[in-house]
Amino acid sequence: MSALLVELEQQATTLLPDECAHLAEVLLESLRDTSLADIEAEWEHEIENRVKLKCQSSDNFLSVCR
Repeated sequence: MSALLVELEQQATTLLPDECAHLAEVLLESLRDTSLADIEAEWEHEIENRVKLKCQSSDNFLSVCR
């Protein structure tokens, strides 16, 4: 292990929980091909599609029941 990595690990253990979470996010982001913002946007789109589908299914169900 490099001296820099050892030093970074030691410094990271002194971070506040929010700072540590932010550092973890930045490090994980650097390993991904897709950015976290892109992944979140894809999930938002998927959620919207599922809500629309659920509403359409409910509308269809109600129309059959009438």
